Parts: sequence; structure tokens; C-alpha cells
Amino acid sequence: MSRNIIRDSHNANMMKWGASAEFKEQTHAIKKRGPQTGTRKTFIEEEPRTPFEALRMLLKLRQIEWAGILDTSTCAISHLERGNTVASIPLAKRMQEEARARGIAVTLDELYQHVIPLGYIIENGVLKKENEVSTP
Repeated sequence: MSRNIIRDSHNANMMKWGASAEFKEQTHAIKKRGPQTGTRKTFIEEEPRTPFEALRMLLKLRQIEWAGILDTSTCAISHLERGNTVASIPLAKRMQEEARARGIAVTLDELYQHVIPLGYIIENGVLKKENEVSTP
């Protein structure tokens, strides 16, 4: 009984808005959002963007599994892998220890190889201090 009341009120609202029959049909169809089940690939075939992503791919872990092991959020892992943030030293050391426990040797230098030190800039492929950069 309550379904009919809801459906009738829905139709009444549609009539009030002056919605077309085509629009009404579209609103009745249930549309699922997000990726379809089974379409997401666990491991991307593309090149990793950062050493953090490369390490996770070598370990064959999903971001959610890796975040659970490192006791951090999947959002933090995602930001690290996209290069938006840099891992703290304790987090990088946990990554190193977990990788070593799974048979992959990685150094902190390898994990931080893509990070440009504060006060430096890359000009023509060479790392220079900001005050040494030539202006055109």
C-alpha cells in the first residue's frame, strides 16, 4: 500500500513539474553509478607514476590492502601514488620493512628518487638551487 502512495505522489510531482513521458520513463529506470562489478583491473598495465606506486604493483597489492598493511588511509596511498604528496619518513620505512618481509629489497633513496628538495628546481634536466637559476 505504501508503495502506491509513494508512486502516486511521484507521478503527481512529475505532473506538477510538467515533465514529459520520456523523462518520466528515464526517472523510473534504476541506474547504478560507478564502475560495473568485475570491470576494474587490480593491477594497471601502464607504467607506474611514482616509486610508491611501482612498489605496490611489485607487491601485487591493491591500494586498500596496502593501506591496511601500512595502517593508513586509501586516500593517502592514492595521493602518494599520484605524486600529490610525499610519504613521511616513518611511513616510507614501514613500506620498506613490509616490502623486505615480502622479498623485495627497496631503499629510501629509491622511494624518494622523484622528490625535488626544497629550494631546488630542475632546469634543462639539471638540479639547481633556485637562486642559481638563469633568467632569460
